[in-house]
Amino acid sequence: MTADVNAYVTATSIMLGAYGFFYSAVSPRMDAADGLATPAEDPDKRTEQERTLRSGIGTARVLGFVALLVFLIFLKPAVEEVGDIHFDLDHYSALDVSFVVLVAAWLPIAVLTLARAVSLKKNLKDYEQT
Repeated sequence: MTADVNAYVTATSIMLGAYGFFYSAVSPRMDAADGLATPAEDPDKRTEQERTLRSGIGTARVLGFVALLVFLIFLKPAVEEVGDIHFDLDHYSALDVSFVVLVAAWLPIAVLTLARAVSLKKNLKDYEQT
């Protein structure tokens, strides 16, 4: 275990908490965009729907890239923390495992959020084609 693991666990925990708070604050933008697969006939409603979709896409992209950035920032220290993989559980402390799990958690968060942006972007193409 490196001496910095305590600081890394604290930093990743705080970032995850801040990300969760921010996600909760802006996720209604993505939720509103999720239900807009079919363009409205009325041009004014259609414009509003398109604006909502673009907002949802932008929000999902920002959240996804932030999660990916945090993952990449802490990837090297996490790999160094693991070092040579030992199957003896006594080799790793709970803090070591916590840090690696916290870092690894950022990757699926990034992938799922960016996948949501891609899905919303597909819906937007339906608006641009009609």
